[in-house]
Order: sequence, then structure tokens, then C-alpha cells
Amino acid sequence: MVLPKREKQSKQPWMTTEILNLMKQRRKYKNRNSSKEYMEIHKLIKQECAKAKEELVNNKCEELEDLANKNQQLLIKKKIYAKVSWSQFGFRKEKGTRNAIFVIRILAERSIEMQKNLYVAFIDYEKAFESF
Repeated sequence: MVLPKREKQSKQPWMTTEILNLMKQRRKYKNRNSSKEYMEIHKLIKQECAKAKEELVNNKCEELEDLANKNQQLLIKKKIYAKVSWSQFGFRKEKGTRNAIFVIRILAERSIEMQKNLYVAFIDYEKAFESF
């Protein structure tokens, strides 16, 4: 009995069927002596991924802007908290800033030990959405 192959599914919400098809096509050239074709398809995949990611971000921003224009701050807050609530520190129950400082310090020490760069972004959502 031969089981059918499962179709590859997108691992990211921004991946389109076009990108998946390009990836499938690229796999055909992976182990052959046609690295030129492989690299051309790879470059095209990178371009399509960048477009798809930007489109997704733009759509989400437009959605939040529409809610802001409709004066729906509670819905905006729920959408943002759904994405960042598990990692948000400060001004939240049982998520004090001391914990965040400890985590950043440990990360910084480990990145120095491993001789790797550490990039940290601090986002103040209150300033981004002043109507909260």
C-alpha cells in the first residue's frame, strides 16, 4: 500500500500558494547541476515573500486604523493584547518590569558569552495609540 504525499502547507500566515508553488519548483533544481535556475527561483521566492509580508502588515495596520476611525479602542486593545499579552511586561498582572530587566540581563550575558549580537526593541503601545 502506497500512501499519497501530503501537500506542503504554509507555515506562515503570509505565505501564498504562489510562493509554495515556487518552493516546490525550486526543490526540483536543488541537487542538480543547475544552480543558476535554482538561484533565480530562490531570488524570486525572496521577493514574493517580502511582498506578501508587507501586504499582511499593511492589511493589519489598515484594519487597526479603520477601528480607530470608528472609535473602537476596546477592539484595538483586544487585538493588540492577543498578540503581545504573553510577553508584555509592566503594568500588567504578575508581569512586573523587574522580571523583564532580569530576562534582558540574562539574554545580554549569554549573547556576550556566545559572542553574538543581541537586538532588543522596546515598543510603547500607549504612545502609538494615544487614545487608549
